[in-house]
Amino acid sequence: MILLFYIFVLAIEMIKHRMAKEGKNGLILFNELIFITKKIKERITANLAQAAYYLASAYLSKTNTQGYPQE
Repeated sequence: MILLFYIFVLAIEMIKHRMAKEGKNGLILFNELIFITKKIKERITANLAQAAYYLASAYLSKTNTQGYPQE
């Protein structure tokens, strides 16, 4: 979670720097932040789904069809 916050703050600073160079207004900054937030959430969701898949695969590989440990 802390890493996510750090990435978000870093993204904000990068956008602010670029906006200052290009002279864009705050509404565009807000829209870009929303876009970045959505992308971060999508990536986290994808990573969690992948982790759940690997955990389930590891569990199922160590159990039989009834869910008991294999001997």
